[in-house]
Amino acid sequence: RSPPTPWKAIFTSMPFWAVLIAQFGQAWGFTILITNIPTYMSNVLGFDIKKNGALSAGPYFAFWIFSLLSGVISDYVVSREYVTVGFARKFANTIALCVPGIGLIVLGVIGNAQWDITDAAVILLFISVGFNGSSTCGYHMNHIDLSPVHSGTLMGIASGSTNFLCLFAPLLLQFIVTDEKDAFQWATVFYITSAIYLIGNTVFVVFGSGETQPWNNVEEDDENS
Repeated sequence: RSPPTPWKAIFTSMPFWAVLIAQFGQAWGFTILITNIPTYMSNVLGFDIKKNGALSAGPYFAFWIFSLLSGVISDYVVSREYVTVGFARKFANTIALCVPGIGLIVLGVIGNAQWDITDAAVILLFISVGFNGSSTCGYHMNHIDLSPVHSGTLMGIASGSTNFLCLFAPLLLQFIVTDEKDAFQWATVFYITSAIYLIGNTVFVVFGSGETQPWNNVEEDDENS
């Protein structure tokens, strides 16, 4: 039969909370990027989404490419024992969350410039969304690292809770961005999203772990004691 789920150990595990917070940071940021970037490109940068569909979809294609490349590179350096699993996860996660976090800050700063920022903004969006793809080798894989036996439960808890919280991301954006052509209002959203990205990654780097946790094979008697 299936081993008992060590609920108490899971919810008192700092490495799991680190994954949970990192996943929230990623989910919040990606929700903002994937649901609102087309609107930003259309209303602030002046793109005609219908005529520039390929360009509008470009950042998400970059995300796919980076997710594949990061997986290959991460597996290679870990299998050759150049780095530990924990280091590989934290490094990939740092790229995934800090690059878009910094990119959104820069985008917010230049968004109010008096000169044409279209090319620079598009490049920043490609970089921010693209590098975000390495999250698949960061916190995303860390559930299995912490507990191969209970990784499904960990992913369920993390995905369910973070996706629920991310329902508020579009609501916050609607509250802040009352004029979709106002670059200053968009900048406020970008700064908030950047802070969530950077805080989420910092917690993961400080408290995360690449080691299998002791409660992975906890016995029923231990859990009930």
